[in-house]
Amino acid sequence: LFIEMFRKTLTSIQRRHFSSSSPETPSLYSFLKPSLFSNKPITLTPSLSPPQTPKTLTQDQKSSIESTLHDSLTSHNTDEAWKAFRSLTAASSLPEKRLVNTLITHLSDAGESGENTSHRLKRAFASAAYVIEKDPILLEFETVRTLMESMKLAKAASPALALVKCMFKNRYFVPFDLWGHLIIDICRENGSLAAFLKVFRESCRIAIDEKLDFMKP
Repeated sequence: LFIEMFRKTLTSIQRRHFSSSSPETPSLYSFLKPSLFSNKPITLTPSLSPPQTPKTLTQDQKSSIESTLHDSLTSHNTDEAWKAFRSLTAASSLPEKRLVNTLITHLSDAGESGENTSHRLKRAFASAAYVIEKDPILLEFETVRTLMESMKLAKAASPALALVKCMFKNRYFVPFDLWGHLIIDICRENGSLAAFLKVFRESCRIAIDEKLDFMKP
């Protein structure tokens, strides 16, 4: 079914010309460049560069920050939740699994009124990429799917492709059925077929080399 959809996409997408100065493959953390999400520069660029916090945390300190993160998410205080997460990453720590997934799901939700969707997605991308690199077992597949769906709505092809490449690089193998159709929809709308083909081929290679049927398109 996917192959059939893929062939239709191949024939329906018109060729588009891109500037040679634009990199074909964004670097993992090029989400810090506003152009990856929007053609218009924005003044706020989230990053995981840490605020002033201790180099290491005691268990009590970590528990306190996790409590702040939980309370901030419950009250939908996105900025405070983000600060708490950064405080943990500054000490090379991560919150418990439930909080990790709640945070990324919250940041992926574009339905919050009065908030910059692009800014939230950058934070969601940064968080997911960081967790995948540091401790991917904390990240649930459903959270990845939610983030991908938000990227589809935002027509954010470059960060979506970068996230998939990050997953591959860190051997975090999410079943193709959960993200493949979302990626191809994003690429269809953005004319990014060439970049998708590389991801498609890599997923096929992983399925064969790692003997993982769930990675097959």
